[in-house]
Amino acid sequence: MTVVIGFLGVMGSTLVFWYVARNIRLRRTLRLAWSGMDGHRTAARRFLEAQGYELIRQTETAGWIGYADMQSHEEKFFVDFIVRKDGAYYAVKVICAEGESESTAHTLLANCFPLYSLLDVKGILVVNLHRETLHILDYDVFIPKFVRWRRRFRLSGVFAVGVMIGMVLLNHH
Repeated sequence: MTVVIGFLGVMGSTLVFWYVARNIRLRRTLRLAWSGMDGHRTAARRFLEAQGYELIRQTETAGWIGYADMQSHEEKFFVDFIVRKDGAYYAVKVICAEGESESTAHTLLANCFPLYSLLDVKGILVVNLHRETLHILDYDVFIPKFVRWRRRFRLSGVFAVGVMIGMVLLNHH
């Protein structure tokens, strides 16, 4: 029994240490990324507020890990702000592109789709501070029929199990 408690204590402290170290590394990365952008962040906030957007959060992160056989690949995504307008939430990317170096619409749509799906927002706003422009990226996602039917089948199975458990509990005296 003592060995089990000691093992759980070691595992728990290792997990806490890993979590704290990961968050410190992530905050340091965000601080370095924003250290030269403080003026841009203030300008972007003012620009968005002038357009009628309400600031909800700053510097939000999202990510995913994919596994292929024995290898894993991790991606982290950063957005500058989460804003709200007319009850809808948007993720905001701030860029300072000069001249024609701004990405094409297709590239922006492809690069920002993971943010759209991970953050569960209505769209992505790309603010170009140099040109003082605001691009709204919106997506329509079409789910195949077999996925919808599979989801319905799974939900009906959960409902049927719930009904059976309820009947057993009601008839068990």
